[in-house]
Amino acid sequence: MLMLLLGPFYSTLSLKTYGEAQFWAFWLNAAGVMWVFNIVDWLILDWLIFCTLTPRFIIIPGSEGMAEYKDYLFHFLGFLKGTTFSIIGGLVIAGIVYMI
Repeated sequence: MLMLLLGPFYSTLSLKTYGEAQFWAFWLNAAGVMWVFNIVDWLILDWLIFCTLTPRFIIIPGSEGMAEYKDYLFHFLGFLKGTTFSIIGGLVIAGIVYMI
């Protein structure tokens, strides 16, 4: 979780050192970095590895064959929640960098 916040913060701070940028540019940068992580989590980790491939080390003993391991909608809804977090987190990070 710390990397999810420090990565966009550092990236936005680096953007500020290259010259005058407006608040919306800071917000797009911070939210964009967080959103890329969210997309990778959703498509690669959740849908591809967890739902499609479902390796044995992911399966909790005693829960083999449960339908929840193939619940794509659950992971998509998590992606939507992560998108909201990216937008709000981007605003907070942009505000901090803008005021520094």
